[in-house]
Amino acid sequence: MTIPNGKEELPEKTMNPELTMSVSPMTGSKDNRKFYVLFMDGDRSAEIRMPDNTVISRKGFTEEEISGLLQYTKQELTSLEKMASSVSPLKAFMGQTTEIKQ
Repeated sequence: MTIPNGKEELPEKTMNPELTMSVSPMTGSKDNRKFYVLFMDGDRSAEIRMPDNTVISRKGFTEEEISGLLQYTKQELTSLEKMASSVSPLKAFMGQTTEIKQ
């Protein structure tokens, strides 16, 4: 099923409200830019390398949940790239967060 903007809907089953997402700063050369998205939910975690949408590590998430996370990161690539571009590595190291206005 698709929604009016042409994107596929995410599964109706929602994740735990404790699920958090962190986005790394951009890394790599101009022609090979990458960033990482980390999802955490208690003891469970999944790290996805972007923009190729590859699962780097996972612990505790089911195949169905990983599929949902991959679908989310694929659909939100533009927003995630903006977030990664705005992350200051020094501020991130110091534990400061950046609020993204969309």
